[in-house]
Amino acid sequence: MYGTRCNGCAEFVEGEVVTALGKTYHPNCFVCTVCKHPFPPGDRVTFNGRDCLCQNCAMQPMSPGSKELASSSCCAGCGRDIKNGQALLALEKQWHLGCFKCKACSKVLSGEYISKDGAPYCEKDYQVLFGVKCEACHQFITGKVLEAGDRKS
Repeated sequence: MYGTRCNGCAEFVEGEVVTALGKTYHPNCFVCTVCKHPFPPGDRVTFNGRDCLCQNCAMQPMSPGSKELASSSCCAGCGRDIKNGQALLALEKQWHLGCFKCKACSKVLSGEYISKDGAPYCEKDYQVLFGVKCEACHQFITGKVLEAGDRKS
């Protein structure tokens, strides 16, 4: 059988779905990481880089050592208020889901990104703009770069 599977329960999804951070869920399977309750339609969802939090859990004090969620409700991308909608917390700022874009190509980022000077980039543009190519195979190097003389590999 073919189709899209829910990231929460792994069953096939039909009808109403929720798509968040590039993943698809049944509405009842997209739940707050802390309280495990489904997100009510139209409520703000805060993604802190690891967890999706409902409005109530996002307002709870964080454990020592973790950063408190930003209290401002302005989008770092467009500057407008984030009202009754889903929000993403990335680079210590809040964003509308559609405003968290690669600085170079403006593609909406829905998962992995690389930051440079406080701005998000997709991996492709980051490599083109700031990446280091291997002297032998001419591919971009990900991870650590070993320099020997004036060559990189």
